[in-house]
Amino acid sequence: MIELKHDRLHLSFPQVHEEAFCAIDLLRTLRLPEDEQQHPLPPDLGRFPLKRVDDLKSSVPPTWLERGGVLVPLYQAEALWIRFEGNYPFAVKLGTQGINALNGELWSDGLDAKNQDYVVTTSQPWVDGYRLDGEALSQFTALPLESDHAANVQLSGHSDIGALRLLAYPLSASHYGKGGGQVGAGSKNLDPVSPDEAEPGVEPGGKVRLQVYSDPWGHDAWDTDHSAKCYVRICNSVIWRAVAGKSPPQVPLTEQDYEAYQYPWIDSYEEPEQSDVQIERMKKTIAISSGSDAESDEEPKAKLDQHNAIILPEPRSLRYRVKEDPS
Repeated sequence: MIELKHDRLHLSFPQVHEEAFCAIDLLRTLRLPEDEQQHPLPPDLGRFPLKRVDDLKSSVPPTWLERGGVLVPLYQAEALWIRFEGNYPFAVKLGTQGINALNGELWSDGLDAKNQDYVVTTSQPWVDGYRLDGEALSQFTALPLESDHAANVQLSGHSDIGALRLLAYPLSASHYGKGGGQVGAGSKNLDPVSPDEAEPGVEPGGKVRLQVYSDPWGHDAWDTDHSAKCYVRICNSVIWRAVAGKSPPQVPLTEQDYEAYQYPWIDSYEEPEQSDVQIERMKKTIAISSGSDAESDEEPKAKLDQHNAIILPEPRSLRYRVKEDPS
């Protein structure tokens, strides 16, 4: 099962093994610029505040209640990454908009025995973004505030726009403590990787580069009779205010914050002041979304376009703030 405690997702299977536990953090960081320069890995800025969907029954779309899960607020200047902590191994799949976020292929439940479509939490302690067509990963970000169409689609529940699908399977109790056991074809023995030792790197174009480490136990070692699923819905500040009744609790990042970490500030990161009219319009969108059925988990959806950020239905251009040359 997956529970929310103190802004952490707690994954546990006591019926499989008494030590079958893993904590999952959804962490804040800066957004990488979409340019041709190399940039260092963005910093860890702490956990995002999370809310259970069920705690906002009176204000969220009914289709969100059908799937449950948690809500996470993101300002425009923030990106999200996922960290796993725990000694017991889990095979974790991540999906968004009908694709597997780790390999860019269409989503399917279960574990692929031939082509690894999951990460092992003890070998790979984090995931920085989602993969497109086997290339670099793009960061998890929020819908742009001006994208009313995308917001309407997210609130209607007719797609996974704005949602991360997390599916986890525990290691079979008979394999725990055996140091990797029999390794599957194409895999290799790996010691657990700590965040300080691993070097995922960064690609040009605002994308992170992350190797999916081979499964050291092999496909047959996972207990596929037990699984846990959680939907994580990413809300921009307007949607969050509409469903939670107040602004996101974290302080928005500013141009000065980006300068302190030596990252370029981009105009679209600015969080404009939101009017009551804008919030009321979003509430009306939520109200008229009731009565629609959520799509089936198994329904295939098109892959994301390479130029899209997560949760964006169309490409967008970013305008850099260029300081005037005093000369």
